[in-house]
Order: sequence, then structure tokens, then C-alpha cells
Amino acid sequence: MQFRILGTLEVADGKAVANLGPPKQRALLALLVLNAGQVVSIDRLIDALWPDRVPRTATHSIQIYVSELRKVLRPFAGRDLIATRALGYELVAADDTIDARRFERFLDEADRCAQSGDDELAVVAIRSALALWNGPVLADFTFEEFAQPHIRRLTARHMDAIENLAAAELAAGRPAQALAAAQIALADEPLREGARATAMVALYRLGRHPEALRTFQHLRRQLADQLGLEPSPQLQRLQERILLHDPVLAAAEHSVESPAQPPGNPYKGLRPFLEADAADFFGRESLVGQLVARLEGTQLTTIVGPSGSGKSSVLAAGIVPSVRRGAVIAGSETWGIVWVVPDRAGLRTLDEVVAASLDSGRADGEPHVLVVVDQFEELFAAGDDLETTRVLRLLTAAVTACAPLSIMLALRADFYDRPLLDADFAAVFVPSVVNVVPLTIEELEAAIERPAAAADCLVE
Repeated sequence: MQFRILGTLEVADGKAVANLGPPKQRALLALLVLNAGQVVSIDRLIDALWPDRVPRTATHSIQIYVSELRKVLRPFAGRDLIATRALGYELVAADDTIDARRFERFLDEADRCAQSGDDELAVVAIRSALALWNGPVLADFTFEEFAQPHIRRLTARHMDAIENLAAAELAAGRPAQALAAAQIALADEPLREGARATAMVALYRLGRHPEALRTFQHLRRQLADQLGLEPSPQLQRLQERILLHDPVLAAAEHSVESPAQPPGNPYKGLRPFLEADAADFFGRESLVGQLVARLEGTQLTTIVGPSGSGKSSVLAAGIVPSVRRGAVIAGSETWGIVWVVPDRAGLRTLDEVVAASLDSGRADGEPHVLVVVDQFEELFAAGDDLETTRVLRLLTAAVTACAPLSIMLALRADFYDRPLLDADFAAVFVPSVVNVVPLTIEELEAAIERPAAAADCLVE
């Protein structure tokens, strides 16, 4: 069976297509497909399905939608694909059954082939990816807020894939096919300079020199009219080479600068690293190892450090990927992971997760849950003493009970004294503290140099 989101949402097995029910039930399934393999909390589902006004029966409605979807999907898979977790639901489906994940896997393979100089295999991989496209992505959820980031990201990758296909076809010595792909990209995004450069070289190699020059002039006018800009220096040099009939342009291999895709920027600037950035996260291996070791034997860990010391990055790009890899204990790759900040919605989620874990106890087979509470200082900054006391008591109960639960807190150092004011919580808080100290010279060098090396660049 296949889950399809590169177009309208569909679940199909051969010619059989599932009837996914009313719009909100379909939207719930779309959310689960987009987050397959991860738990989607009930709060998140409610916020996505009813962004303006939440009905009193929202939770019950979600339970009904899940029940109906299980009935619809069971004949296709022969089993239940939607699992109930402590805090929500998870779609248990292999990546190969989701067209968007196959699409991105083919494109990643194409990038590797292009970097190794195998243009023929790059063309095959890109065409395999494009064959899955029945866009627009999530066409039945175009105006839904939950779908917007995924629509933008996948649409951008689709356009990049067409542009890269044009460049690979040109590099493989097929200018006619390169021109056709470049024109498709330009029809949707006329200001794409990579596709424009490929089209210019393809036209030149096809003996259509005046058209190659006209396509440059067309871009120049569009840039001037819309943005008040000139084409890039690389594209201007390409125009000059066409005017001069540079013999390099007739070469079989693709030697034009502009269509080549630059390596991605592995540096995050002022924003924290996310889980998706784990491959670019270096310099905190020692701290991550220390925290992972604590997870094996304790239920509460608190990392304390100054603002900007990288606490959120360590949690998102260090701890969470380590848990998903099974680096803590055997089976930790199956743990549920819940990320919250102590705002109203986050505290509601925390209540539900802790309550569910306390009810389940240590029964065999109960799923273990890691709760990551980032920006824990916000609990104290809100100034609600009654709520602060309630949450601290909840955490104390969770830590002292034998429940399948681990909690990691990230606390800004200037708030270190606040948890100490509650005697019961202080008793479990003080032994849990791991301090985030400045990077050593060696760690700082790794944080600077290793992301560059991963992008095939050097640091001077």
C-alpha cells in the first residue's frame, strides 16, 4: 500500500483507493503521515483541526476519526497502522510506503551521484523522484496552517529537482532534454538563474545562438522591472561567452558556473540547532555523552547554562537523535519523545504525559517516554506562583514514582535559585543538574571546522 501526499491525499493499494472520510478525518491522517514514526499529541491534532475555535467534543471527535481510519486502513495493511501512545497517536508505516519520503530519498541519491560525477545515474534518480509527483502537494489542504511548511519545503525541492535534471541532462550531453527541463522550471519560476543558464547553454549547443541571447535579455528586463536588479555576474559572463562563441561552451561536459548548486550552509547563525540539523552539530560530544549516560540510570536531568550557551541545541541535535538511534539502552529507539515549553499548551501536554505514565507504572511492554522541557525558566518568569508550585509537585511525583518516564529540563543559569525555593522539588533537582560550560579550544575548532568539512569546504 502507498500513502500519497504529492497531490491530493490518497491511500491506495494497486487500483484500490481508500475512502478516507470527511475533511477533518482526512486532515488528521495527513498530519499522521507527515509525522510518520513520531507521536503526534492530541493537543497538536486539536490545534491543527480547529485553529480558530475548539469544540467541547474535540478530543472525542479525534478518537472517532482515529477509529474510523483504523477500519479503513486495516484491509489495505492487514493490521492497525495507527498506534495509541501515552500522549497521542503514531502512524506506524515504513518510509517506502510514503511517496514524499521516497521522493526525497531519490533526490538525495541524485545529489550524491551528481557530486561523484555520475550524471547518468543522477538523471535516473531525479526522474524516479519526479515520477512520484502528482502535485500540488497536499492539494486538498492548501490553506491549512499545519500543511504550509511541508507544502513550501516539498515544492521547493520539486523545483530544485527540475533545475538539477536540466543541469544533469546538459552534463550528460543531451541539450534538447536539458532545454525542455529548464523551460519547465522557468515556466513556474522565471527568475531562477540556474535554469536560465542551463537553457542558454542548451540553446547555444543546439545552434540557436540568438535565442540563447534573447533568454538572457528577457531575464534582465524581468529583474529590472520587478526587483531593480541586474543578473548575477556569473550569468553576465555566460552571456559574454555566448557573444564571443567561446569554444568551451560547445564542450560535452557541463562547464558553466551558474547552474552548479552551491553546498548547503551548515552554520545556523543565531538560531538553535534542530533535530534535522544533527549532521551539522559538532563540539558538544562530551556533554551529549554525559547526558546520555545519565538517561540510563536517572529519571530527571537538568542542564543549566547561561542564555545562548547552546542548551536547546544540545537537546534537539544531540540528545533526541541519540535516543532515536538507541544510544541510551537497548530499545531506547522505540521511546516516545515529547518536546514542550512551559506555556499553557505545553503544560497541558506535560500533565497528560505524566498522568498517563503514572497510571501505567512499570508494566512490561509499556512504552517509555522522554519528556524534554525546554526554556524551563519560563515557568518561573510567568509569575503564577500557584501554577509553578503545582507543576513542581507534578514533576516531583513523576521523578519519585516508578514510571516509564524520563524528564530533561533546560534551565537558564540566572534562574538557578528558583527551583531551590521548593524544598521537595529541590531534593530531586539538585542531584539532576549538569552544567553547560564554555566550549574548549578543541571543541570550538570542531564546531567551526567539521561542518565546513561536511560541506566539502575548508576554513582558512
